[in-house]
Amino acid sequence: MKKIFFGIIVLVIFFLSACKKDKTPNVAPPTSAADTAGYFRFQEQTFMSSAHTTTGSLILFGNKASNPDTLMYYFRNFKTDNGPDLNVYVSQELNPVNYTDIGDLKATTGNFFYKVKATPSIQNSGYVIVWCVDFSVNFGYAQLTF
Repeated sequence: MKKIFFGIIVLVIFFLSACKKDKTPNVAPPTSAADTAGYFRFQEQTFMSSAHTTTGSLILFGNKASNPDTLMYYFRNFKTDNGPDLNVYVSQELNPVNYTDIGDLKATTGNFFYKVKATPSIQNSGYVIVWCVDFSVNFGYAQLTF
């Protein structure tokens, strides 16, 4: 009986601690938002599914045409599955070893963006990855071209 009760408690704690990002922000597209004044659009890529269905577009902006010191990663019409502790990595590999964590995933659906300082490691990275930290799983990614 104690084992069953303990098992139920563990399951309840697990489900309550899972990070569900149900909010859906709708940020105006950066191409017309005041936040993009002085930014240049570098490229647009499509999110690809990996371990979980992930769709939408990633638009990369920089504040200088040739050598930006700030980059903006805009997630447009983005959608992925819920999961615990989802972060956004900018990485050199699909299975990140050399990466920069730019923050928690803001939402599982919608439009949102991240502004980050452009560093050599970020500027030389070819992937933006939705990464589940708890289980070391790539939910989906967009491949950048330079």
